[in-house]
Amino acid sequence: MVELDPCKRLSTIKEQLLKDIVAEADPSEEEEFGRTIEQVLPDLEIKALELAARCREQGGSEELCGEAGVRKLFGDAYRELEKKYAEREPG
Repeated sequence: MVELDPCKRLSTIKEQLLKDIVAEADPSEEEEFGRTIEQVLPDLEIKALELAARCREQGGSEELCGEAGVRKLFGDAYRELEKKYAEREPG
């Protein structure tokens, strides 16, 4: 079985996946939006933190795999989703 590099996987989460999730989240679709906030992001954050630890073990940079940076990035994503929800059109 091929194991993907944890640093590359973490980079993809940080640079693409997280941004795509936030951009595509539609607060008018309340069930899906709620699932994104309550399940998708927390699960992805756990995975990202695991990858960050593995990346650090392999000598990855603090900028890429520092725990504080990962947590900040996810905190920013949550705040952006909360903002989108607050600004949604009344349905």
